[in-house]
Amino acid sequence: MGKELFTEEFKRMVVQYVLDGHTRRETSETFGVSCTPIEKWVNLYKLHGAEGLLRRNLTGRQKGFDSEFRLKVLQYKHQHNLSCTQTAMHVCLDVVTVCRWDKKFREKGMQGLMMNQKAATPAKRQKAQEQAELKKENKRLEEENLRLRMENDYLKNLLIIRQRQRRDHNMS
Repeated sequence: MGKELFTEEFKRMVVQYVLDGHTRRETSETFGVSCTPIEKWVNLYKLHGAEGLLRRNLTGRQKGFDSEFRLKVLQYKHQHNLSCTQTAMHVCLDVVTVCRWDKKFREKGMQGLMMNQKAATPAKRQKAQEQAELKKENKRLEEENLRLRMENDYLKNLLIIRQRQRRDHNMS
């Protein structure tokens, strides 16, 4: 099961409930959401207003950041002595993305940030396509196998019926 997605409208309602004076625990119980995302939404709202609650990490969005932008984010993180979570909230990115960039930078320096994430994509895409083709071929073969079994059963039954007819004809 993947991450549960909440609408911006729902997030605004939750944030407003907290801003109206309710505790995060009360808000959690009222809306059925754990305290962690509530805290994150409130902080994002305080930093960026309603725009901070907009969905991030839509397909492919994070992959479009160049190494210069990644470096600026990490420089900001280190200059202000922030955690990955604080940095991610400040620049409206996913915390996992910021942590991944930070790790790559620590391990490989600027070269780590310059590594093109899309380089692996064609290979992954090709592998996924090959797997999809294999599944399709397996399904086709299973259907053909079933059809041939049915045909074989039909012919066997037909042969049995013919043999009975001959036997009955010979007996009469």
